[in-house]
Amino acid sequence: MAHTQSSRLSFPKDTLDTIERRYASIVLDRFSRYGEFWELFIGGRSDPTGKLHSVPYGLCLPTSMSKAEIQLFERSYEEIAMAHYTLFWKLVSARHQISNLKETLTITESSERFFKHFESFDVTYYHLSCCINQVYHLWGLLLEMMGKISRDSKGQLVCVKPAILSTFDKPISDLFKKLQGMEDKIDCYRDNIVHFAHGINVNIASGYYVPEKPERNRLWSEQSIDYVNNTVKRSEQDLEQLEQLLDEIHIQLISQLRNLFLQKEITVRY
Repeated sequence: MAHTQSSRLSFPKDTLDTIERRYASIVLDRFSRYGEFWELFIGGRSDPTGKLHSVPYGLCLPTSMSKAEIQLFERSYEEIAMAHYTLFWKLVSARHQISNLKETLTITESSERFFKHFESFDVTYYHLSCCINQVYHLWGLLLEMMGKISRDSKGQLVCVKPAILSTFDKPISDLFKKLQGMEDKIDCYRDNIVHFAHGINVNIASGYYVPEKPERNRLWSEQSIDYVNNTVKRSEQDLEQLEQLLDEIHIQLISQLRNLFLQKEITVRY
């Protein structure tokens, strides 16, 4: 992919987005490849139409492409920018909720302390689950541009997870097996709350504890609390491990997207 260093924007120095500028340091601490991906493929310049605050670099597509191919790549590219930004937002949101989680422990009134603590815990795992969904979203868009998957009648990318494993060998397949393991850990809380009901917990003076691996769709009377995790420590650990894994996965995403653009003779408008 041809470009000059001087024409490429730098993250977070050149972003026009106030949220990215404000929170870049906490995301880049463990997920530095977010900034690299932004610099290589997204950027952000003032929208000449005035419709949006900023727009991505844009793509130079070869004239040999059909109209349908051009439309597909233009849509997928803009959606990549949207999904990538959403991933950033959700990581920041998860960290914000963990901060709230800690602050609730200073509340003296027991019912308020309990409610606000688990409200923040629940929302933390919602955001972490959204982060994982955006990873699959980004790889689904790559696969769409590769011609490996398509969309359903509602515009949703279909069969993304199996397509990743059937298209890519190691180390990508291994990384996504790790991501599946992280998803199982995170969704054991998120899914139960969303699809079934709140589980049991342990409340002691120093904080709250939840089952290490809550059983899915169990009645309260059937649940066990033999092995528990502190809510704050568990949520911090899950976020940090996810960020580190996202960084590894982004190395491969950058490589695959570069290769695709090279094969298709597509360049980024730096």
